[in-house]
Amino acid sequence: MGRQRVYCWENGHDPTDESQLYLSEVFDVPWSDVKRYGWPHWLPGQHQPVDLGSVPAATVLRDAIGNLTRRSAIAASSGALITLCTQWSQDAQAHQLDQALTGETACDTGLVDRLEEASRTLTALPTADRQHTVELIDAHLSTATTLIETGRHNEPTTLRLHALAARLGQTAGWTRFDIGEHGSAGRLWEGALHAAHAARATDLGTSILADFAYQAIWLRDPSTAIGLLDRTLDCTTHPRARALLHIRKARAHAISSDERLCYRSLHACEELLDTSSPDPVPAWCSWMSPADYLIDAGRCFLDFGDLRAGVSYIDNGLAELQTPRAKTSAIFQTYQAEALARAGNPEHAAAVLTASLDTAKRIGATRCVELARQAAPAFNAYRDLKPVSTVLARLQNQ
Repeated sequence: MGRQRVYCWENGHDPTDESQLYLSEVFDVPWSDVKRYGWPHWLPGQHQPVDLGSVPAATVLRDAIGNLTRRSAIAASSGALITLCTQWSQDAQAHQLDQALTGETACDTGLVDRLEEASRTLTALPTADRQHTVELIDAHLSTATTLIETGRHNEPTTLRLHALAARLGQTAGWTRFDIGEHGSAGRLWEGALHAAHAARATDLGTSILADFAYQAIWLRDPSTAIGLLDRTLDCTTHPRARALLHIRKARAHAISSDERLCYRSLHACEELLDTSSPDPVPAWCSWMSPADYLIDAGRCFLDFGDLRAGVSYIDNGLAELQTPRAKTSAIFQTYQAEALARAGNPEHAAAVLTASLDTAKRIGATRCVELARQAAPAFNAYRDLKPVSTVLARLQNQ
């Protein structure tokens, strides 16, 4: 396919069926999807988020559920995410009103009670167990969406169903994110954000925007992450929540090689962690601790080439990480292994990286394995050492 032909496709001329067939084979997209969605909508990465409130939340959720079988490794564009986030931040204060609603119930609220209870159980499962319940989470999300679409219920029950769908969509998005399906994760989070918007659940929506920002950091798209975080900071006042958002801003600034703004965000995070509040900590950031601050700060120092500070902060953070969090430990151990290798301690680094890979395999988090692959160049000078060669060989095969 020549450049002239591609230029024509980019400027309003649809490719022939034969050309689309070749392209679908390259992108591993079923021909049935090509015919169903049409040009260029079947292409990976073509999805654009829907404006909040422009369509029913159930429509966005149903579309996300229906597309889970499609190859979807490409996340939504940064501009579209920033627009979606801006809409949320502008509406956030309005959604805090009218919490006490009354009316006659036309839907079996007992069913909603049971779905909420099951949802709490599913979303609270450790990552190691959650990998085995993906289909169950998807089924609950589909059930909640169907009830929204077809059920007859009063406004309080409608709000509960939308909040339920938002929590399930958020969890389902994380299951895709952990296995590297970033496009599917983004679409599920988009649906969850629409549901949170319909539920007037400001705090829940803010947590979903924070997930989008984390995904952007993971994909090394710092400008998108910073844009999302700046707007998300306008939506929350709790010190712990703001501390989490600032540590993520610090990571984004470190990726951008902006030391001044990175250190400013690190300082803000540290101060906020020492700030008390009479309000309960939002559930979505309750795990945020000084240990998380130390380890992410250490990762920032590594990005700037300060190995001594990086190793020290990460070691201290891992020592303080009290609650068992398998996925978090696997990620942080990879940071530690890279820091140790770069600091000239390859055998210890290899042992730590091996432990990280063991955890990643146990919990089914392929993105943790990919992170370990990104750390592999730090071991290049030590390939002749047996522990190093062993773990690098495992990386190639896992």
